Amino acid sequence: MDPHLVVCVRLVLSAAILMTVCLVTMRDQLKSILTNRNALIDLVLYGVFGCFGCQFTYIMSIAINTAGIATLMEQLGSVVVIGYACLMERRLPRKRELTAIVLGTVGMTLICTQGDLSGLALSPQGLFWGVLSMVTLAAYVLLPTYLMKKWNGVAVTAPSIMVGAVAALIFLHPVGSAFPADLGAIAGILGSVFLGVVLPYPLFLRGLREAGPVVAGLLTGIEPVAALAFTTVLLGTAVTGFDAAGAFFIVVMLAVVALPDKPRRLMRGPSFGSSSPDDGVLDEGPSL
Repeated sequence: MDPHLVVCVRLVLSAAILMTVCLVTMRDQLKSILTNRNALIDLVLYGVFGCFGCQFTYIMSIAINTAGIATLMEQLGSVVVIGYACLMERRLPRKRELTAIVLGTVGMTLICTQGDLSGLALSPQGLFWGVLSMVTLAAYVLLPTYLMKKWNGVAVTAPSIMVGAVAALIFLHPVGSAFPADLGAIAGILGSVFLGVVLPYPLFLRGLREAGPVVAGLLTGIEPVAALAFTTVLLGTAVTGFDAAGAFFIVVMLAVVALPDKPRRLMRGPSFGSSSPDDGVLDEGPSL
């Protein structure tokens, strides 16, 4: 199935479902966020570069690499977030952050080179989309920090995904793509919509409230391991020892990133539409 069509269908259906939920259960919050000028700026940026960008680059990375490798590379977006925080605060990485950067770099090197530093095991296209997915995941995590402080997570996510869906239809223009009519393809798309977009974000926010940022952040480290295991067991994708070792380093990196220096504070993220420099405490964020 055309990756462009997959992205468009996922975003359009997810936007329709979540917007319906918002209109029925949290109409006042939705009206509040849509009538706030600063929030609208953040909403558009988050929708285009976060929701659409993260979905598009991740799906393209899966199409060229594998789901497991694509997920592992995407999770290295935490390193991009650390680099951004250091740049904005005009400081060098702290010990914990430097440890995470080293672990992530080692993990990615093992996966990309398979232990042979003289060349790449991934194709140039696979590496390109993998790295781009890291950047868009960082955008997905950083851009909504101001919004998440003031509004319900679903009220933020629904219009943002709607913006992302519009961006996907404009930039990807999947009009000529044929949608598979078999039940397996339809079930796969619906499963990816509910299990990949509609359910994970609200569930993560609930876990964040119930268990706290440290435990919730640590649990996100299960995702790349699960993706690698499922693609191996269910799809028969070959996994090398270097892939497994790289996955180990990246999961340890995620654990290091999730452990805060101070209670309830991992790092700070600015608002892109708000005039206040103190808006937005970044705990952790899930992948779409």
